[in-house]
Amino acid sequence: MRSTSWLFKAHAILGAAIVGGYLWAGLTGWEPARAERGFIPQSVRSSPGGYRSYHYVHSGYHGGK
Repeated sequence: MRSTSWLFKAHAILGAAIVGGYLWAGLTGWEPARAERGFIPQSVRSSPGGYRSYHYVHSGYHGGK
């Protein structure tokens, strides 16, 4: 039977630690650098020319066939 190398074992342990940490962070909702999110009222979000509004991206005729 062939023995596995120490490099293979080290990579397996490191990979398991990374996947386990990612799983733990996902289940608990933890983020390493969570920025405070501001509140934007619905009237600003949906107004023409407002913050990331539909009307800003889709304004007028864009051509076509």
